[in-house]
Amino acid sequence: MPSTIKSPFHVILFATDLSDHSAAALRYAASVATAYGAKLFLVHVLDPDITPTDSSPSDLRNLAQSAMSELKGICQSLLATHGITAQAIVRYGNVRDVIFQVQQECSADIVVLGSSGKKISRGNTLGSTAEAVLRSMPCNVLTIGPHIEWHPFSTKAQAILFPTDLSADSLAALPTAVSMATSLSARLLLLHVCDPYELHSCFGGEVDCKKKLREVAASTETQELRVEYSAEEGRIAERTLSFAKEKHVDLIVMAIHQGNLDDGTRLHGIVSDIVRESQCPVFTVARHVDASLAPPQGTSK
Repeated sequence: MPSTIKSPFHVILFATDLSDHSAAALRYAASVATAYGAKLFLVHVLDPDITPTDSSPSDLRNLAQSAMSELKGICQSLLATHGITAQAIVRYGNVRDVIFQVQQECSADIVVLGSSGKKISRGNTLGSTAEAVLRSMPCNVLTIGPHIEWHPFSTKAQAILFPTDLSADSLAALPTAVSMATSLSARLLLLHVCDPYELHSCFGGEVDCKKKLREVAASTETQELRVEYSAEEGRIAERTLSFAKEKHVDLIVMAIHQGNLDDGTRLHGIVSDIVRESQCPVFTVARHVDASLAPPQGTSK
């Protein structure tokens, strides 16, 4: 991979609930930080919806001190193992709101987090609030789901999947997928799923969808990039996940935006389902984020 690639990531924020799964996701955050030479911040949130309501001020101080001690231990390990200088942050408040606040304070380019696979519900841990974080973050988010086995990215990645509903919001993230696939010498797979059960379904219009996909593929394919496209039928999340498994996809890149999810942009409403069940990392691109990304050699997935 060319060494002249300009790093798009300068500051990485890793959100952790200090669980075993979150520790597994830390490997990806550390690998990305190493590859890009980026600053790494670790944040743990003491959420009142999770912390016992009868906790005294003394109990809360002890919890915060214990969390900070554990985070500092992680920082020391990162320095010794990867040569990464990381900064630990412990805050009290709503998980989503605090992560957003810290992302703004640190000017983080990317948030890395683990997802437990659970749906949002009161009293769950950070992994189950991943969906809320995805919808509110103004920056790119790399989510490590519960079904992912760790192995590093290489320059010989097989395939990057770009699922799209062919809306303007969705296609705005295409340059990110193109750039990543090009730099990793990977195939770029464009996928559109026609769901007959969706209110805004394009079911019955598969010919038009394939035509548009073909046009999008033709506009992105170069000598360095092999682009394939496919229009499928079925439930969007289920078919996207099965397609990724069939094609041995290394990374899913897709758009996400803030706002009402019941506005016809069908893909965005099932991002959380894909993240929960995906067997590879999912890289979501915020609507207004610069999509000109190209990971340098050694970036992990």
